[in-house]
Amino acid sequence: MNDWDYGGSMPTSPWRSAQSIPRDVSLETTGGTVQLVQTPISELNALREGGSSQQNLAINNGTTTLNAKGDTLEIVAEFQIGTASEFGLEVRTGQGEETLVGYNVPAQQQFVDRSNSGQIGFSDLFAYGELYPSRGIAPLAPTNGLVQFHIFVDWSSVEVFGGNGQAVISDQIFPQPSSNGLAAFATGGTAKLISLHVWPLQSIWPRP
Repeated sequence: MNDWDYGGSMPTSPWRSAQSIPRDVSLETTGGTVQLVQTPISELNALREGGSSQQNLAINNGTTTLNAKGDTLEIVAEFQIGTASEFGLEVRTGQGEETLVGYNVPAQQQFVDRSNSGQIGFSDLFAYGELYPSRGIAPLAPTNGLVQFHIFVDWSSVEVFGGNGQAVISDQIFPQPSSNGLAAFATGGTAKLISLHVWPLQSIWPRP
């Protein structure tokens, strides 16, 4: 999940970069078009601890704080499109920090916006450059007015599987450890959070 243009400037020590989570990759036909589809491997379910859920939550214009938090989370969220031009979730939220996992309704695009995700000033190309804008996008058509995100949040990464894996974005982020909140947002109108499931995740590394 790195980039050659700023790989040596990462604000981390002693390591550089990180690998994405393992996934199953297949070809599926959607709307008469053959498409590459990626889904997280089912073995990751063994890392889940406890969990919480919410249903049928109206998301008004602005930010709505959710009753879950953590720096390593698995999130499955389904939204119903309303009048908002954009909607989604804010992960790793804290003092002036958040990473947006959202949906642009007019453009039918999933996006991850890391412009306020934490440390971004170590390279102009990480969050500001013209070739590498802060908002990563991927085309994603809604299904019967619904949009689903399957999100994995880690200490320094966010990975989003949109729909049934048709749109996938993996990004590195560098928030403060205290930025562990979760919120929903809508811009220019309202949306509805049909269902939200959140699981804290154990580390894959053995505990001492």
